[in-house]
Amino acid sequence: MVYMGHRRWLPLRHTFRRKKKIFNGKRELQPAPKDLSGDEIHNMVKDISNEFGKKRKRSKTKEKGMWKKKSIFWRLPYWKDLDVRHCIDLMHVEKNVCESLVGLMLNIPGKTKDGLNARLDLQDMNIRSELQPIRDAETSKVYVPPACHTLSKDEKIAMLSCLKDIKVPSGYSARISKYVKLDDLKLVGMKSHDCHVLITQILPVAIRGILPPKVRHTIQRLCAFFNAIGQKVIDPEDLDGLQTDIVNTLCHLEMFFPLSFFDIMVHLPVHLVKQTKLCGPAFLREMWPFEREHNSRFNEWFKNRVTMSMDVPNETVQLLGMGPSWTIDTWQGYDINGYTFYTVKQDDKSTVQNSDVRIDAFQDQVGSNTYYGRIEEIWELNYVKFKVPLFRCRWVNLRTGVKADKEGFTLVDLYKVGYADEPFVLAKQVEQIFYIKDPSNKKMHIVRDGKRRIVGVDNVVDEEEYNHNLHVRPHIDLDDDPQEPVAYARSDHTEGITL
Repeated sequence: MVYMGHRRWLPLRHTFRRKKKIFNGKRELQPAPKDLSGDEIHNMVKDISNEFGKKRKRSKTKEKGMWKKKSIFWRLPYWKDLDVRHCIDLMHVEKNVCESLVGLMLNIPGKTKDGLNARLDLQDMNIRSELQPIRDAETSKVYVPPACHTLSKDEKIAMLSCLKDIKVPSGYSARISKYVKLDDLKLVGMKSHDCHVLITQILPVAIRGILPPKVRHTIQRLCAFFNAIGQKVIDPEDLDGLQTDIVNTLCHLEMFFPLSFFDIMVHLPVHLVKQTKLCGPAFLREMWPFEREHNSRFNEWFKNRVTMSMDVPNETVQLLGMGPSWTIDTWQGYDINGYTFYTVKQDDKSTVQNSDVRIDAFQDQVGSNTYYGRIEEIWELNYVKFKVPLFRCRWVNLRTGVKADKEGFTLVDLYKVGYADEPFVLAKQVEQIFYIKDPSNKKMHIVRDGKRRIVGVDNVVDEEEYNHNLHVRPHIDLDDDPQEPVAYARSDHTEGITL
């Protein structure tokens, strides 16, 4: 079963509703489905008798309903009065959508939603003629042309090589590189949290420079939606905009992707915004946070916090005025503010990437600027009764080495160095980030946010209740009224499938 028809959620006068050729060959004039009330659903299931044990053959004359069994929860007197009876688990939606996307782009056998049957469906519907299978009269072999979402071998290698080379901060996620099989051109074995990190942070970067721009932007827009709806703090005023974004994104996916791609998991995101309005941020209902354990260093942190507490501000000022000890301790790694930082040299010997930082600097009458850099040395100044850690960084020149592109990414050129006379920064003032080499421009790196282990910092006791920033809606614009013909097939390579 496929779940198409996302144009029903568009405004009634939206131009997509009148388009036929670029969708399923039909106009879409129906409004969005009406939500059933609890009483209406209860009336539909109340007479269902559950049959347990060995299944019996159903009578052919018996009318089939929407449900085959009745949940035991309907025995609760308040169940029909709930606005949401079963929550959609964002974690499982992300995992299934991520696997479908990766399987489709890499054309992984058994995972891809594209194939001969999917192309025969297009033939039966008399749409997308350039994608319909071609049978060789002499050999009887069938050639399936490459669709706009089909990667060439070089593009698969480029995407997987990008994933293979990624190093993330400690505790951010599992090593994505261990799931990459370059010999087989596959990405296998990912767990739920790996898929969450991939689809929200890494995949939008890995596909830069490959795929036609309209297809790439649509996938990046989908990834940006999952990143936004999964935030722990969400501005209610942004929710209507997010709903508009996901409806438009799903409609664009219908333009480019095979019909078989749209299973129930790809459809469910259209309901996530409403669920967020009724139940709050999705992270409150995700499964994987409950499987975590508290950071093992919490007790050690608490002991150090109490021991080093300074209750006499005047003494602190006095010690600062006297200056630190002439002997400076240097470190290759340092834990502070919920981050683990390394120097660049330590990063080179490690499987993680902990040396990348950014800092927001505020200036009167100018506002704030964000600076990006890498830690070269970690100093610890000794003031007898307390120590102050400093990072000596190599900063990227803000004017010549930092830019934002039209896809909403911040790019830095790590070789455009500046501010050599101001290398030091207080360790507690920086945030950890990590860089991913831009697949479309090897000179540039893309900035991604790090992950903060916040328990024990700023008096926070529950990591899942903390978040600094409200989410930002994706900035990728999609063409809602394409004037040029939609390119369903790839014209830049002919690496289709011969069956």
